[in-house]
Amino acid sequence: MKKKKFLIGAYSPILTFDKEHVKLMAEAGINFPVSNFNVIPEEFQQEYLDTLYELGIEAAICSDKCVKIYMKAPMLDLEKQDRVTFLKHPAFGYYIYCDEPGMVHFDILGEEIAKFQKAFPGKYAYINLLPMYANARQLMKAPYGTEIKYFDEGEDMYQRYLDEFVEKVPTHHIGVDIYPARRRAKADCPEMFPAEYEPFTYGKYLRSIEIVADKCKESGREFWACIQTCAWEKGVREITTPELRWQAYTMLSFGATAIFYYVFASRKNHTGCMLNERGETTKLFYGSKKMCEGLQKLSDVYFDYKNVGAYAIGYDPEKTPYLYMKNPYDAEKFGVISDIETNTPLLVGCFEKTEGNGKAFTIVNQQDWSEPLDSVIKMKIDGKVTKYYDGEPEVMKSENGVYELHLAQGDGVFVTVE
Repeated sequence: MKKKKFLIGAYSPILTFDKEHVKLMAEAGINFPVSNFNVIPEEFQQEYLDTLYELGIEAAICSDKCVKIYMKAPMLDLEKQDRVTFLKHPAFGYYIYCDEPGMVHFDILGEEIAKFQKAFPGKYAYINLLPMYANARQLMKAPYGTEIKYFDEGEDMYQRYLDEFVEKVPTHHIGVDIYPARRRAKADCPEMFPAEYEPFTYGKYLRSIEIVADKCKESGREFWACIQTCAWEKGVREITTPELRWQAYTMLSFGATAIFYYVFASRKNHTGCMLNERGETTKLFYGSKKMCEGLQKLSDVYFDYKNVGAYAIGYDPEKTPYLYMKNPYDAEKFGVISDIETNTPLLVGCFEKTEGNGKAFTIVNQQDWSEPLDSVIKMKIDGKVTKYYDGEPEVMKSENGVYELHLAQGDGVFVTVE
């Protein structure tokens, strides 16, 4: 039986539409491009699909040639399906229905997706939801909604948004984009912002992940997460390779099975992408390549376990507000790590083997990006301990039962205990 692998997706997956750029995308580790055929010239569409298939890549695709519109949500018009080639192409795996829908879309989305799955068995719908920091108006009407005068805002509203989505829309996943890498003016030279800035992390970063991951566990759906790979407005900063790994391993700590890049190839008003506006590879491209190679090696062991929760070490409402979690997993109940000493805040993702005995955990350096610091971690663990850094196994040795682990700023690792 073929083992499950991580899906590594990308918005804006190619800059030009030739075969070489598709191969370049795959070289960066992307195996699930989110492809809008409205921007790919018709003369390149067949070659694009054929190249994806040659590379063993499945895609999420949409096109305005076969859609009907309900309240600005694009639906597949089954009567027009012969107008596009991708619906019958073996590289087609998912149909993109709606990015960041509002609750007003959920009824019709549910009805239309049920029709699609009946018409295309083995294919799936792809939907990316709004994050928790969306306001009440957006959660009701999507980002372009203007009619809503008043709704309660905050976590309760977002919980209602997730509850109604799961109740009404039959996807096999819950996908969401959460972009944490922010910037603000320096206190001593605010007039230089944004050219000079202080980096910081969105204040409810872990909570916004936790609320979705909890709903995934409750509903039995996969957790798909879209992470930040560029900047597009003055309050958002470009990221580095360590920040890419930090986001990815943070999502893994909550059981993510798919990670999407926003964005891969440069687009208007987006800077710091893996391919720049000239189509040249950047440092982030090579960071992605290395990280994704490691994730695919890790998948052989990661998918033998199920995520049961996560907890943070070092939460402080003033210094580390981004570590706040409402339902952290009970560290004592998990029972794997004891007497832990650390010089930085940490995130620990908790896993249990799906078959047989055994537990595993991720551990991620969550030091504030304004004051980078590598982690030195000492902990007692009872059992055979194997760490997987970039997917490579290494049986760890202890000193009097104490294991020492070093993690660079923002880095993460997967550890099994048997």
